Amino acid sequence: MNPYQVLGVDQNASEDEIKSAYRKLVKKYHPDRFAHGSREQAAAAEKLKQVNAAYDMVTKVKQGNYNWSGAPQFTAVRAAIQRGAISEAEALLSKMEEHPAEWHYLMGVVLLRRGWYDGAGQHFRRAYQMEPGNKEYENAMRAMTQSAGMYADFGDDNQGVRMNSQMCKICACCACLGCLGSNMFCPWLCCC
Repeated sequence: MNPYQVLGVDQNASEDEIKSAYRKLVKKYHPDRFAHGSREQAAAAEKLKQVNAAYDMVTKVKQGNYNWSGAPQFTAVRAAIQRGAISEAEALLSKMEEHPAEWHYLMGVVLLRRGWYDGAGQHFRRAYQMEPGNKEYENAMRAMTQSAGMYADFGDDNQGVRMNSQMCKICACCACLGCLGSNMFCPWLCCC
């Protein structure tokens, strides 16, 4: 999905142009405009989901919190991740012969969703090393680095189990990585 095409705007469109296009599309496809339970209402609701996802993506790109390369294969992987189709995203990534920074970042996301933190951290670091100016990759790498020691402070100190606030870093990691969609990275309920 090309979010700019969904919104009907140029990649260099201003924030006002993007907002205006978004509002027009929301009015056009709002399900309340169609008969309840009709095919048109269902189609409009699906189109509105695409419009909302595109607007969210473009807004994050403009803020520098999201990397959209425009490459269709990565767009499909991101869309699968947003839907929660992690196996599909992993299969799409596995078919790719080239592994640029975005590939490593998205593979890190897949591994994080599966709970494979070491592998996720390695891919986030690799993505950031390949493109050190990318804020999305940097945020993911930093969040994983900060949460790496979260289990280090759990253990028996001969006075019972000791715990500290390190566990909350896992929530910080989820918050930092939430740039592809709300709560899409957090495989846990809040641990705080």
